[in-house]
Amino acid sequence: MRRIDRSVTYAHKRGKINQAQADSYRQRPIAWYSRLFVRGVKSGFKKLGRKIRSFLSTFTPRWIWSKVRMTAHFLMSQKYRARIGRVLVVHRIASWARRRQLFPHEARVLRRHVKSEEATEYLADFGIHLAIKPLIKFMQWVILPALHGAGVISLNTMMIGILSGGLIGRTVYTLFRLIQMTMRGREKPWIALIVGCLPVAGNAAYPAQIIYTSTERDHDVARFILYDLFTWAGRALPIWGGPDTMTEHFFNRWPSVVFPAKSRRLHGEDRLDDSDE
Repeated sequence: MRRIDRSVTYAHKRGKINQAQADSYRQRPIAWYSRLFVRGVKSGFKKLGRKIRSFLSTFTPRWIWSKVRMTAHFLMSQKYRARIGRVLVVHRIASWARRRQLFPHEARVLRRHVKSEEATEYLADFGIHLAIKPLIKFMQWVILPALHGAGVISLNTMMIGILSGGLIGRTVYTLFRLIQMTMRGREKPWIALIVGCLPVAGNAAYPAQIIYTSTERDHDVARFILYDLFTWAGRALPIWGGPDTMTEHFFNRWPSVVFPAKSRRLHGEDRLDDSDE
């Protein structure tokens, strides 16, 4: 069956359209997909409205204070950030296991490796890069022009700060993390340091580090994170996406296509090794 035939038949069986409408839409694909687009936009606005109302209902002084404390703790404590990263990955492993996308022994191995691999910390470090971005933008577009207007810094200094503020912020943080990882005898984020020095693309410094780390045969968690990010894109795509759709499976195959050496352990017959249990 053509895609439009499957789509129209599905809507007909669900009682959303009658037989006459189904016959008409099969002959008029543009009208059918226009209907889907309009319904998708309306549904999106309804969901956005519900999210806003739900958010505003929890927007209390106590909630604000708890988020401020959590954010401050996240920014100041590397141990707290690492724990948040581990909790997030363990949650995703559990989600895959519930849907039987992982064998039970694969889920056990991944959960055991979460504490020993650096990939979860790289997720937290990526969060720091995002968190310091508003502060850097404020310094670039407010503090530096104000200092120049007051005659404290020259025009050239202000322009250099505006053009390289993000680069400097990312590099300083990643250098600190590199020194910290060296003192702990852990894997060093060289790729994140190099990519972070690039303009614009530097925002993907730690995602690039995770992709590179997934090339190592003993970094199962990094490969899992890679798969999870790709399949999330398949689930999040409106109309055609969602859990257990062909779209999700399509995105799930992409790590094997784009990074074949990185993802083989979690695909096909080459499953995670559970022999050390």
